[in-house]
Amino acid sequence: MLKKLLIIIFGVFIPLAMIIAVFVGYNFVFDSNVTLADGEEVELFVYPEDDPRDILDELLKKDVIKNEGSFKMVARQKQWYTAKPGRYIVKAGMSNNDLVNMFRAGLQTPVLLTINQVASVSDVAGTIGKQMMADSADIFTAFVDEHFLTENNLNYATVRSIVLLNTYEMYWNISVESIRDRLVKEYQSFWNDERRAAASKQNLNPVQVSILASIVEKETAKFDEMPIVAGLYINRLKKGMKLQSDPTVIYAKKLREGMDIEMQRVLYADLEIDSPYNTYKYAGLPPAPITIPSLQAINAVLHPQQHNYIFMCADPERPGYHSFAANNAQHNINKKKYVKWLNENGIKR
Repeated sequence: MLKKLLIIIFGVFIPLAMIIAVFVGYNFVFDSNVTLADGEEVELFVYPEDDPRDILDELLKKDVIKNEGSFKMVARQKQWYTAKPGRYIVKAGMSNNDLVNMFRAGLQTPVLLTINQVASVSDVAGTIGKQMMADSADIFTAFVDEHFLTENNLNYATVRSIVLLNTYEMYWNISVESIRDRLVKEYQSFWNDERRAAASKQNLNPVQVSILASIVEKETAKFDEMPIVAGLYINRLKKGMKLQSDPTVIYAKKLREGMDIEMQRVLYADLEIDSPYNTYKYAGLPPAPITIPSLQAINAVLHPQQHNYIFMCADPERPGYHSFAANNAQHNINKKKYVKWLNENGIKR
């Protein structure tokens, strides 16, 4: 009787127990161990000094892990002892096996690095530093590196011309040199044969396009007006006239007195500032961009509107827009109207 009972125990219950153990073990490894609902994601940044314990702590802090013990067990079984820096996305339905494999193999997800509303290399470095692992000071140093500038026929002032305001997909933990070189590659790709031909048609090279586009950018924030403004300045260049652009005077004054000064009105005294950026005093284009232009401003210079305007003045009746003129008489009428508006609103500087 006892023998039969033992046979039953060993023949039925132990295999059943083994099946249950295998089932539980399988679930620990392959069943979802995250709290996320369908479609939900959690972003996790792993730094060079982090280890698997730090990653688990962050997952627990974000309330992502359901069962801490099973996660640790799978991590030990898969011999996960070191962390790889990067940006990782934890998604709904991920199992312990998925999580450990992702972190152990460094299967990170790229970031979308967005660069916009920046005026200088310092601004670019700061913007990138906020979105990437790289330090902004190191990014700035990489952009002004003498060897890099010489190799690309640039200088401290013109290097900003290679930065295109756009969104770039890249890994969060790549080196500062890789970030810089990626932007250079995008710049080189942008300047294809078609765009170079369009620039040549305006008697400009790519850097000169960026310089003129930077003036257009500062003259108007209205994308639909940019081709008109670009056409006006190209008309002046073709006629050998000074550009006489107020934003270049403002930039020259800021270079002399500090970039933080606020100016809403250019005075006659400002027009006498002795600076190569002062297009009231010196003919032709300034030596470098006065800001980093948008793609819209660059395209406006490449494809300017054809007209005979050579004067422009802010239009107080259409905020943000300008009045254009082909002769000095009409320009003086437009200017008088604008100066009257400035005085009525108490705008003295």
